[in-house]
Amino acid sequence: MLIPEIVDRRSIRRFQGRTVEADKIAEILESARLAPSSINLQHFRVIVATSPEDRRVLREAAYNSAACCSAPVILVCMADLSADSCVQARVTELVEDGAITPPDATKMFSGSGRPFTLKVGREFALVNAAIATEHMVLQAQHLGLGTCWVHHFDHDEVRQHYKLPESGLLLTLLPLGYPAERPTPRRRRSSVLWSE
Repeated sequence: MLIPEIVDRRSIRRFQGRTVEADKIAEILESARLAPSSINLQHFRVIVATSPEDRRVLREAAYNSAACCSAPVILVCMADLSADSCVQARVTELVEDGAITPPDATKMFSGSGRPFTLKVGREFALVNAAIATEHMVLQAQHLGLGTCWVHHFDHDEVRQHYKLPESGLLLTLLPLGYPAERPTPRRRRSSVLWSE
């Protein structure tokens, strides 16, 4: 049986004017901190935008999308590429904690004989950030709050506003608040099972 947070979650684009309590925001951030990430690199970073000025900049960067217009909180979700510099330390920690055995990459090959290559960088950082973001989405749902992934926004405007370093890769804006709507379930495929 699926958990209610998965079944009941909807993209919320209209929010009540209510303030989101600080303890609920803290719980949502904690859910992201606990999210799994490859090699435990923990790439995820988030900016919590609650001030009218920050929300205005984000709303305009998102082309005045409905979700960003009424949300009392907007979470700026990103991956921090600088975390890749800690690969060796994270591998050592995983070995010390007994999570993995010490790898010998010289003896690791795929079924077709390709040698092992450690996968780090932009794509994997963004995957890790997406996992953490979805943890926040489900925690918000659990707390009676709504969210909506907003992908279409001007990254340069957000980067400039927050003076983000090049290592900060923007993933999505996540408006957050108490829902002012209850959308009906959207049409979905009958299965995600791959078939040709």
